Amino acid sequence: MRQFLRRGLWAAIALTAVGLSAGCSSSPNGGDGDETKYILWVTLERNLDLDIDVLAIQYLTADNGPTDGQVIVEGQVVSSFDSEGKATIIRQPPQTPSWDPGDLIHILALDSTGTVVHADSVVMPGLFHIVNVYPFNEHWRAGQQNPRFEWEMSLRAVSYVLSVQARNRHEALGYAEYHETQTGLTATLTPEVFYDAYDNLIDDYYDIHVIAYNPNFIPRNNSPYGLPEFPREQIPAPIVSEKVEGGISALLVSEHVTIEVAQ
Repeated sequence: MRQFLRRGLWAAIALTAVGLSAGCSSSPNGGDGDETKYILWVTLERNLDLDIDVLAIQYLTADNGPTDGQVIVEGQVVSSFDSEGKATIIRQPPQTPSWDPGDLIHILALDSTGTVVHADSVVMPGLFHIVNVYPFNEHWRAGQQNPRFEWEMSLRAVSYVLSVQARNRHEALGYAEYHETQTGLTATLTPEVFYDAYDNLIDDYYDIHVIAYNPNFIPRNNSPYGLPEFPREQIPAPIVSEKVEGGISALLVSEHVTIEVAQ
């Protein structure tokens, strides 16, 4: 069931990724005489719920080999990558956030000689909140009307991903879904979200998040919102330049609301 709930998320992203590169501005600038090509994936996450920001990068040569290059994001230099070309940096209090809702963020990718092979920028989606949760007392019992909630529009967001996860009992199926914006900024949850694979209702607190993204959705590794690592081979690369292919994503995670579920 969990796999079924998420299949629609990746299929929808694959269909909508074409043309989304307009959300980023890019200007590749390859080194003289260097024919090396690169793969660059960057996720910039501002998490209002945890008051952290996350920079997740994968930087490789086009044949999936390691690179001695660097990625610079708003002056923050990342030059140490694991065997898969990945690096993750998390900033949390008392550190000052690296970016806030609505910020314009600049990204540079450099090769091993310090030559810029790709320059890009992306705007973090604007501030928004989840509002108008039903049931209004945030307690749901089997047989009641299906829970629903609304959220405010996030400026510069292309669309949203919805996540509902049990706080303590992870056998609950939960929910992760790409949201079709033409249906409005509202969602209704089916009761299956609160059940396990054997159709048992799982009593717990369920945290609801809305994730606004621009210009595409690339969750980081080990995302806490029930979202698997992005199947990058399933979408056209939003970055296509002379030297670099890949994608850049800005994610803004809302503060959560909670529904208590019981028999």
